Amino acid sequence: MGKYLIDQKGMTLYYFTKSDSSVSNCKGQGSEIWPPFHADNIISSKWLDKKEFKTIIGVDGQKQTTYKGHPLITL
Repeated sequence: MGKYLIDQKGMTLYYFTKSDSSVSNCKGQGSEIWPPFHADNIISSKWLDKKEFKTIIGVDGQKQTTYKGHPLITL
């Protein structure tokens, strides 16, 4: 199947291609459908570099985790 990111519940994480590392463009009803993902402690496998994960403040004022500059969302 390939490599993919999951949250602590085993659910796949996604990113919105119109967002960048400084701001998430997912807001309003979009953020209700695709909630922003945030984790203070990233546990990664050997193929992930923990330095690629950062935290930003989304448009709603909440913390959101990014990976390689892309804000992560859940479904």
